[in-house]
Amino acid sequence: MIQIEANLLNNYNLSLQIKQIPKNEHKYYLKWLKYYLDFCHKYRFQNSDPESLHRFIGKLSSKKQNIAQQEQATDAVRLFYTL
Repeated sequence: MIQIEANLLNNYNLSLQIKQIPKNEHKYYLKWLKYYLDFCHKYRFQNSDPESLHRFIGKLSSKKQNIAQQEQATDAVRLFYTL
């Protein structure tokens, strides 16, 4: 699994706080971000390209992730896009 660089991780955690994401959900948002970055690396997608988000969510769907998990993953990646 890809390691998130410290600067990105700090900025992402700050964004979670600013967006008032409940503290108990932070670990899930970080998980989805790591999965997304790993997915992009593995399949050679640009992690800044929104089309890769659609492909990532499609992959989650094929892995039987439920709609709530897909929505949370989408939110997590969209938060990443704002950085």
